[in-house]
Amino acid sequence: MKTIQNAPEYNLQRFDLFSILLSVVNDDHVGNNTNKIIAEYLLCNINRLNELTIYDVAEACFVSRSSIHRFLKQIGFDQFSYLGKYIRDSNQHWQAFYDYANRENFMEDVQSKMKDMMDDISSLAENESVREFVQMFHEHKDIYFLSASTSASAILHLQEMLLAVGKLIYVRTSSNVSADFLPMLDENSLLVTCSVTGNYALAVSKNLEHVKAAKVLITLNHTEAFKEHFDKIIYMSSKPIVVNPLHSNGLRNVYTTYGLLFFLDIIYNRYIKYIS
Repeated sequence: MKTIQNAPEYNLQRFDLFSILLSVVNDDHVGNNTNKIIAEYLLCNINRLNELTIYDVAEACFVSRSSIHRFLKQIGFDQFSYLGKYIRDSNQHWQAFYDYANRENFMEDVQSKMKDMMDDISSLAENESVREFVQMFHEHKDIYFLSASTSASAILHLQEMLLAVGKLIYVRTSSNVSADFLPMLDENSLLVTCSVTGNYALAVSKNLEHVKAAKVLITLNHTEAFKEHFDKIIYMSSKPIVVNPLHSNGLRNVYTTYGLLFFLDIIYNRYIKYIS
């Protein structure tokens, strides 16, 4: 699969710098206060990362350069200069959030598009791929979900709902995942990657070559390229909303905001019917 030119080298451990930093500052149980200080400084100066040097950060945070290097190693980055590569993509990401909400007739437009989206997703409820996925879901005991942190709330919601029917799934997000668990998955395991736009699937695919588990992708992205890496692809829409696997960072709409939550609710509904 082609790489994104002039973009960060995304992979499973190094996909979402900002969620990783936020997880550090939000965690009251982080024992190393130096890590919080460094993470807070980087977040507060996120738009200057491509201008800052490790000397600037060490001086501002009153820490040694070796402390910064250790922190970066812990969060999956080999060198400080690599952080600046994220600025272009992050600016596109944030601009998309801003543009999505900053428009006339926002609520009316969202309400209208929500209905269209829900009709579209609902039409897939009896789709063969959905039925096969529900069957796989029932047959596998060890089920792992992978997602970017921005999509995690929908999967955590599913995780909690499934406990009501005695089904436990495991959730790994871009802010707390390591590839170390992947080689331990065998043919009896199910690995589900949720990547609405396809960006996260692009990063994850680099770690899947020798994974023995059944590999499923849930996405809007209809590109053929993902078929090389996943055993089954389940599309959240019948429409080819995204067809480019190389860069969809600026996409923000009702599907990327609400679609996965509704789609996984349908999966839960179908699973309950399947086991009843």
